[in-house]
Amino acid sequence: MSGPPDDFGTQLGAMLPAMRRRARNLTKDRTRAEELVGDTALRAWSSRERFDGQNLGGWLNRIMVNLHINDRRRRKLVQEIATEDAAFDKLMAPVARQDVAVELRQTLSFIDQIPEPWRGLFIAAKIDGVTYQELAQAEGLPMGTIQSRIHRATARLERAMGGRE
Repeated sequence: MSGPPDDFGTQLGAMLPAMRRRARNLTKDRTRAEELVGDTALRAWSSRERFDGQNLGGWLNRIMVNLHINDRRRRKLVQEIATEDAAFDKLMAPVARQDVAVELRQTLSFIDQIPEPWRGLFIAAKIDGVTYQELAQAEGLPMGTIQSRIHRATARLERAMGGRE
């Protein structure tokens, strides 16, 4: 970080209006947007020594998008658990539990073998439900690049899992 210690706080404060707009666009909810801005500012402040002094807006946007994606993952998981408890219990009968656990571990292992940045985009799009457009904006890449990387990750996963279906 360049400049005096107060400089980062001043720059961060100046970015708050843009951060609020971006958060409202991401969340579509004013309350969640304010929470996201607060979490982003807190994360940026606690990580300020890692900021290289270049493109604060881009750095803050990356932090915000990562926090938003993680929040979506958590919310989706909580919702699935809450709404599918009975079905989950039935599915996880003692005989089926072991088979499902083995298959889940294998699938996660195959996903872990997908190289970055393909893996992160694949997880965000296919598991978390982040749209390609959101990913393109967050990554600052053309839509075609996002589509190509996710396609390659999917193809690699299908080859790795080959014949297991």
